[in-house]
Amino acid sequence: MINLMLKILITYLIIFFILPAILLPNNLLIKTKTQKTKKLKKVAERLKGRTKGQTLKNVFNYVTKTYSVERYKFLFLPRLVQYNIEKLIDKKIFLPCYAQNFVLKTLLINTGQFKEKDIKGKGTFAVIDLGERRIIKYIPLAIIHQYLLININKKIFRVDPFRRVFRRIK
Repeated sequence: MINLMLKILITYLIIFFILPAILLPNNLLIKTKTQKTKKLKKVAERLKGRTKGQTLKNVFNYVTKTYSVERYKFLFLPRLVQYNIEKLIDKKIFLPCYAQNFVLKTLLINTGQFKEKDIKGKGTFAVIDLGERRIIKYIPLAIIHQYLLININKKIFRVDPFRRVFRRIK
C-alpha cells in the first residue's frame, strides 16, 4: 500500500511540477528569451503611457481584456507550450498564467521603458477545485501559479493578469 502511494505521489509530482518546469515557456526555472519584433513593438507603442506606471496599467488592462481565464480550457489547447508571443498577440483566446505574464513582460520591455531586471517572476502553490470533474474525488488538482513583481522607481507592484491582481506591495 505504501509502495502504491509513493508511486502515485511521484507520478503526481512529475506531471504537475517537473514536466511543467521543463516544457512550459517562461516558467520559474527556465526563462524564455523576450522577443522584440516589429509587430510586438507596434502593439507596445500603442500601449505606452507617459510614465512607467501608466504604461504598466495600460499593458495590464490589455492583457486582462484580451486573454481569457475560463476554467477547463487549458486541457485542450496546444498553446500551453507556445513560445512565440507574436502568434498570440491581439487574439482573444485562453492563456494560462505563465503565458499571460510572458505577454505582459514582453510588451513592457518592447515599450523601451522597462528592462528585464525590472520584472521578476514569482510562484505560489495553488489548489484548483475542479468540483465534479476531478479524477479522484478527494484529491484536488494542485499547481504552481505564477505572477510578476514589477519595480518602478523603487516601488514594487504585484501584477497577476490571470487572477486580475494589480497592487502596490512596497
